[in-house]
Amino acid sequence: MRNHLVHVYTDIDFDVLWKTAVEDLPPLISQLETILSTEDTLS
Repeated sequence: MRNHLVHVYTDIDFDVLWKTAVEDLPPLISQLETILSTEDTLS
C-alpha cells in the first residue's frame, strides 16, 4: 500500500484507504502495543 500511496497517488481508492485506517489499523496497533509491553518485561 505504501508504494501505491507514494508513487501512484493519483489513483488512490479512498474507500480502501479509509477502511484500512478505521478497521485494520486499530487492531494492529493494539497487537503491537502488546508485543512491545511483553518485550519490556523480558528485558
